[in-house]
Amino acid sequence: MTTEAFRNQCIAMAAIIQAAHIADEIAVTGQYSEKHMKASANSIFSLDTSNLTEIYPDLSELKLGLQNLISIFNDGNTYTKSRVVRYTFAIIQLQLILEKDSIMLMQIHEKLRIDDEPAIDVAENLFNRCFRAAEIYSTTLSKLRFKIYISGDRDFIGKNNNEKIIRAMLLAGVRAAFLWHQFGGRRWKLFFQRRKMVEVARNLSKNQALV
Repeated sequence: MTTEAFRNQCIAMAAIIQAAHIADEIAVTGQYSEKHMKASANSIFSLDTSNLTEIYPDLSELKLGLQNLISIFNDGNTYTKSRVVRYTFAIIQLQLILEKDSIMLMQIHEKLRIDDEPAIDVAENLFNRCFRAAEIYSTTLSKLRFKIYISGDRDFIGKNNNEKIIRAMLLAGVRAAFLWHQFGGRRWKLFFQRRKMVEVARNLSKNQALV
């Protein structure tokens, strides 16, 4: 495996973890970082490309994912982020199931193309993008027998369209899982590669001057 391929794996894994983290944060606290949510939401609509520079043009917007990756894989003590870890692996499992369902995969691609529009920073349009992604998730992936259950405070989840944003983040995680798998990511490799992943994530954080 080339250094570039492994770097791409780490970025994609950080994107999966970031989506899981945001979903968890909303469910538990009712709050989230709009900057990082934007990066995850916009990635859903970056179709027909595996170029991570196009999908995630500003790696500083993946700060949450990179920091969580470092924390989770650094010493193996995942209990402090057990929900994020559980959601991360559930997202990867959901991606594997979707990959085998060519009809649903085509439906999702068609819906995304219909709803696609240039990514912009205006908050209203960002939330509209999340709501469209949530609708796509609800009419496709949520119909599968395998489901991702988000634990948290029902009041937080039901407030201010938070449930829709959570669904959008799960779809963003699935998008990133496809990329991770495409660049050679496999669940069975994670234990053996975790130290290297932490090293790469730290270098990415340092190089991007994440703040």
